[in-house]
Amino acid sequence: MDRVALLGVVLALGGCSTFFAAESSDTDTDATSADETGQTTLPPTGTTDPSPTSGADSDSDDPGPTTEATTDPSATGNPTTDPTGEQTTSGGGAESTTGGNSSTGSDPTDDSSTGDPPTSCGDSIPQDDEACDDGNSDELDGCTSSCEVGPTAIDYGATLTSELDGGSGTSGISDNTHECPAGEVLVGLQGDLTAEPWIGVIGGICRPTALTNTDPPEFATGAPPTVLPEHGGFSGGGPWSTECGADEVIVAVQGGAGTVIDGLQIRCASIDTIGAPGAYDLEATAEARFEALQGGSGGGPFGPLTCPDGTVAAGLRTRTNSYVIQVELRCRELGLTY
Repeated sequence: MDRVALLGVVLALGGCSTFFAAESSDTDTDATSADETGQTTLPPTGTTDPSPTSGADSDSDDPGPTTEATTDPSATGNPTTDPTGEQTTSGGGAESTTGGNSSTGSDPTDDSSTGDPPTSCGDSIPQDDEACDDGNSDELDGCTSSCEVGPTAIDYGATLTSELDGGSGTSGISDNTHECPAGEVLVGLQGDLTAEPWIGVIGGICRPTALTNTDPPEFATGAPPTVLPEHGGFSGGGPWSTECGADEVIVAVQGGAGTVIDGLQIRCASIDTIGAPGAYDLEATAEARFEALQGGSGGGPFGPLTCPDGTVAAGLRTRTNSYVIQVELRCRELGLTY
């Protein structure tokens, strides 16, 4: 081969080498840089390399398993992706999952999360811890404002009596019994005195009763009074009268007598509400003292003539002629209607 031909072969071989080198350089650059769309980025340090695995076609349109951070419009910070894959917001956005309540968590202040609705006495809806609930403040309609069963009225039961006692006279005796009207109690006695002075005429004073519209309810007496018929014949010494205080009732009498009754005193009691809500009852609490003596102080003592336990005076029995000889209290059981 002549020199000119040999030189042509050498030049041809050199051009091929330059061509192969350029092709290899282009391939390496494509494998490690972003494509023209900018969709594929290098992963942050410590995360999984999203580049194609061994054997994958580097010319594929799939950019690989990249992670895209979304931005919550309510967030004030910049969204980032932590190594666990949880999205957080630096600066405390609404989507933060660290601290506080998440958007899907339960509110610890919400009573409904316990499954037990709050008790609401007065909403007209009886609940498990309420005996009743009628939604009003009337304490005497059977359901109190504290949602307990309540009384509706005073209940007067059977009539019992105290002892019958006084003077020893037996001539021309008239036996007289008078009861207070229904719902009333005996609160006083009145009449006229003889000239000596002894008890010459006697009768009773009744007053209507009711419960106060309170919780607990209280016993009360009112007006107008009812005056029971009077018996006896002598009235030369002027009128006499004795009565209990407000909301009190007679529970006993005592006095002095010979052949006739010389003088009388009454003992009064206040009526207390006892017991727990839902089981109220009434109880007579007698005063230790008797009211002032009416009539004379002569004769021998008798009494006290006392109503049985659980009862209060609601009437009067007398044995008379021209004088008052003996007395007895008519007593009724006292309680509450439910």
